[in-house]
Amino acid sequence: MPICQRVAGDSVPRGRNFIGNGGRGRNRISDLFRRNDAWDFSLATFLIFSFPFLARGSSLAAGQNVLTWHNNNARTGEDLHETILTPANVKPSTFGKLFVIHVDGKVDAQPLYLADVSIPGKGRHNVLYVATEHDSVYAFDADNGHELWHVSLLKPGEVPSDNRGCGQVTPEIGVTTTPVMDPASGPHGTIYVVAMSKSSSDQYFQRLHALDLTTGKEEFGGPGDIRAEYPGTGDNSKKGMVGFDPKQ
Repeated sequence: MPICQRVAGDSVPRGRNFIGNGGRGRNRISDLFRRNDAWDFSLATFLIFSFPFLARGSSLAAGQNVLTWHNNNARTGEDLHETILTPANVKPSTFGKLFVIHVDGKVDAQPLYLADVSIPGKGRHNVLYVATEHDSVYAFDADNGHELWHVSLLKPGEVPSDNRGCGQVTPEIGVTTTPVMDPASGPHGTIYVVAMSKSSSDQYFQRLHALDLTTGKEEFGGPGDIRAEYPGTGDNSKKGMVGFDPKQ
């Protein structure tokens, strides 16, 4: 699939990568996470707003975990457990920006959230997980924006992919699709991330990473290079099989 068609919400391409309902209308969370092409991509910023899980008072109050794009496999974006936010109390005087977080690249993947995570040596936190087009994954305290851990998904000698001629994802391609989290996978829960990179000899890679939710360390012997083939006679076909091309 061409890179320009991979500006997607999760690991299965399904459209744009913003929180909310397709980005229609004002004051939707989708409007608050749009890419801004005027950003310095070497130190991009994004804004954290008062989500339901940040508006409950207690720093570790239980909120709605956001483990995948648009909250569920149906991609509805619904929080069916929300009981506090109403049109009356969501207004400029009580609901707005909390802080600004600095990251190392553009953020196209939807940030994800997990409540009450035990971070080694740092206690328990509500955690915001953010992946960038510079092939980084961050864990931030969702209540104050402090960084808990940060890992690069690049192997030695690699850099993020160039934009492959795609104006939608530019100037570099790293993590474009939203990761998926499974709190029951591995010893402490796992965040699964697909990242694109290239070597100094212009060889391209797409890899699946499984990171420990509490430390960011690779799990299960990963990462794994993504390889696939399917019967057909299209581009990159050999002997009746079409192979997956990581630069496409």
